[in-house]
Amino acid sequence: MFNNINRELSWKVYIEAAQTYERMNEQRRTFEYMMQAVLNSPENLKWKVWLIASRSEYKIGNVSQARKLIERCLVEVP
Repeated sequence: MFNNINRELSWKVYIEAAQTYERMNEQRRTFEYMMQAVLNSPENLKWKVWLIASRSEYKIGNVSQARKLIERCLVEVP
């Protein structure tokens, strides 16, 4: 999708897009961009994506899923 953006930065663009869709209450698009952020983020920074994803899940009321993502974040943190 982002042909002119360095791979090391593309995950940040996906995060921003996901957060924008989150504010617009478009959960499907939020999830799609969050998954792209996970797939494109460097290994040492995946924990940040899981943390942001957890907050998104918590905001829509998925407390159990948010907790699972926090646990994943704790596993991934260097």
